[in-house]
Amino acid sequence: MTKQDPKVSAEIAKLNKQFYVSFDTQYFLQKCFYLLALLGNPKSTTDILKQGVSFKRLRVKIDDEQDAKLLSDKLEQNLKAEIATTYFHAIETLFRIMFAHVRAKDCPWVELTINNNFSEFKADVESFTKQEYFTVDHKTGLSLIFYSRTDKPKTVPKKVWDKSLDNLSVFLDYFGRDLLKSYAYNSYKHGLAMFSDEFGFSLGEIMKVDKDDALVFLSYVSDKDHAGYKQLQRNYTFTRWEQKWAFVHILTPMLEQIVGIGNWRYSNGEYEMKLFDQLDLLKIIKNNDSPFQPDTVSESSFSFKLDPAKKRGKKHKKNA
Repeated sequence: MTKQDPKVSAEIAKLNKQFYVSFDTQYFLQKCFYLLALLGNPKSTTDILKQGVSFKRLRVKIDDEQDAKLLSDKLEQNLKAEIATTYFHAIETLFRIMFAHVRAKDCPWVELTINNNFSEFKADVESFTKQEYFTVDHKTGLSLIFYSRTDKPKTVPKKVWDKSLDNLSVFLDYFGRDLLKSYAYNSYKHGLAMFSDEFGFSLGEIMKVDKDDALVFLSYVSDKDHAGYKQLQRNYTFTRWEQKWAFVHILTPMLEQIVGIGNWRYSNGEYEMKLFDQLDLLKIIKNNDSPFQPDTVSESSFSFKLDPAKKRGKKHKKNA
């Protein structure tokens, strides 16, 4: 069958309608709100669980021993870590949705499905941060994907329109660069090889960073002193969960705008134009409490030699 086949056209129309009706642009923000509510008052939630909770066929009731485990010292750290990882999940989704709508000729949902190679996705994000992703200039590309037009609407002042595109460019660049260096998020996705903790450090009298919430994960780099060896590193990435909560709140309307324009283009739906002229990145990322806090601090551990067979997941042959 070809695209012109009436059956294919009907199926594409059905897929588009289902996608735009079902896609929940509020998912990440909703999750962050409830994580914050639980973080602010975890005892009220466990009290409800002790009374018993049921939903459809699932019934749960905890005792005092389980209550103590749920309200452990790790709960607060885990909730903050979950907000941080939700942010990374949200910006990955934002970029995947955006790229799918750039590529799509008739069905973005299909583009999301077939373009699932993470290496290619990462290359696209990197190209985007260098303002080399679109075949047109960067601002024009943003205008097309967010508003399906290059000229400003008559009802929008030029200053507001230009500032909105400028802010989209600045925030998406920040999100893209954050995603490219989100090693902790990748560790979290692939087997929870990441944990929440607190970390602080001091460089004599030069610099002091007080203890703060951090995500801890391992990585390895080439050992410069020993050819063929790798050096294990313990990494502490500061969570900055309040900042990331705010970013989820900001990127949600961006996701809404792309999906809304897509609904209008591919499914004859309606959308409400959202502008982003009031955003200020510096106000969000400025940290007055700890101005010297880096993104990540790494500690060297021991050196080792990688077994090529183990790295590729191959089994060793047994001796005959």
